[in-house]
Amino acid sequence: MADSIRSGSLHDLERLQEIEKAAGLGFREIGMHAIAKDEPVPIEVLADYQRRGHCGQERPLPGSSASAVPALYTGNG
Repeated sequence: MADSIRSGSLHDLERLQEIEKAAGLGFREIGMHAIAKDEPVPIEVLADYQRRGHCGQERPLPGSSASAVPALYTGNG
């Protein structure tokens, strides 16, 4: 079976910020407004993560009609 995560590209970075903003909504719902208001990681920082290979994108399963979406990044490494 092929890997389900590929290396992320520079084109994925804005979507990663959108995912981060959406994740903040869950914190607002439970009263953690300070965390919910945090700005997403800046594009420049995400670009550095991407250059170092710390950004990944989900690959759709073979035969799936789903499109690939950015899935993860890590700042450590």
